[in-house]
Amino acid sequence: MSLNAEDMAILDNLGSIQEQIKQLISDRDRNQEQCGIVVDGQAILLPNDHPESHCNFYISPQILAEYDNIQCVWHTHCADSQPGMLTYPDIESSKRSRLPFLLYHTVFDVWDYYDYRLPNPFPMQSPDFDPKAIESYIGVRSHWGRSDCFSLVRCFYLGMFGVDVGDFTRPPLDTFPPDNYDCPWDGNIFTSVGLHDLKVYDAVGIALKGGMSANHAGILLPNNMILHSMMVGGRSQQDIYGKFWQHRTIYGKRICSQPSN
Repeated sequence: MSLNAEDMAILDNLGSIQEQIKQLISDRDRNQEQCGIVVDGQAILLPNDHPESHCNFYISPQILAEYDNIQCVWHTHCADSQPGMLTYPDIESSKRSRLPFLLYHTVFDVWDYYDYRLPNPFPMQSPDFDPKAIESYIGVRSHWGRSDCFSLVRCFYLGMFGVDVGDFTRPPLDTFPPDNYDCPWDGNIFTSVGLHDLKVYDAVGIALKGGMSANHAGILLPNNMILHSMMVGGRSQQDIYGKFWQHRTIYGKRICSQPSN
């Protein structure tokens, strides 16, 4: 899943696109979310057909089908009770549509951008992110479905090795982890590794509650460290891969294109 110059043009031209969107919505109803797309660097305003347009948006697939080469979908948040970041449903919609999402919060005057093809989950907040540097994956804010523990593993492999290990729809955050939940990783991307054969840059599935169901994930780093993200609202960190984590590790996973050690 490599990015070409056209794919990156949305970030390179972001300032112009932001100004275009502000102009498009300047005389619109501020109590309704506005939405549209970007095509060839031009922001286009489209109808919001969601029945609860004050807090949601919906663009008809029939309207989207009229356009070629859509670079991203954009929409606004228009109430101070809404977050200044893309929500979990936004992130899931981006993944399903295979299109980046751009958000403008009209009350807070803040922007957010997400592209599932980028190893950087917050390209607007951390523009100096180096995908080949382990340090870039430490201290990343945890956001459900975007940069949680499983997403962090995906971002790491995408940035370090250019391999997309896939993703999956999360269960509701307020009930996570449910009993017997097991991460549905794509077995065609990973090779299973015995726990006594783990090496640097292997992924590990961990049962935080004990048992045999992996509801947490991490990446093994040099010097017997583990990179993981423990909680929503927290930040990713590296810890010693000691007895606590080893005893709760259910399985190891390896991608074939990582370097040998």
